[in-house]
Amino acid sequence: MTIDIGANDVDSCAAGGSVNFACLNAGIASIKKNVPKISKRLRAAAGPGVTIVGMTLYDPFLYLHFDPNPSTHGLAQTSVVLAKQVNQSITDGHRKNGVSKVADVSTAFQTTDTTLVAYSGPLTNNQPQQVPRNVERICKLTWMCVPRPVGPNIHANTTGYSVIAKTFKPLV
Repeated sequence: MTIDIGANDVDSCAAGGSVNFACLNAGIASIKKNVPKISKRLRAAAGPGVTIVGMTLYDPFLYLHFDPNPSTHGLAQTSVVLAKQVNQSITDGHRKNGVSKVADVSTAFQTTDTTLVAYSGPLTNNQPQQVPRNVERICKLTWMCVPRPVGPNIHANTTGYSVIAKTFKPLV
């Protein structure tokens, strides 16, 4: 059994190019409250013989690197620190309550890697540009850097879901 929870608690906290810290703190509090309850209930319902694997989250707000307002660009990397807090809360909530395996999707998406790499896509007018690897990954693996009406959308694209599946595979 796989479980992906927590994103809905915080995904609206960086709307409009700024981080709403009250929203984020409330979201993390909700994760800390609900993930343990859900994990415990799932473990009780599934029994000890069923493998349950939770997952960490990637950071969709890295796309803010491309915001037209240059003062917003720093929020992209600030969001990584916040994502670490969210992921720690999710991991702790699972592991303390019977879900001992957690797929590290954050690492698979290279969420903390700020090495500069070449990227070209819709937000760069398809012109190569040096961006942090974590920004390039979020653009390549999700719909965040795709123009409307498809994006920005926090969900993984086909390639991103493949990365997620490969992260889960050794744990199930």
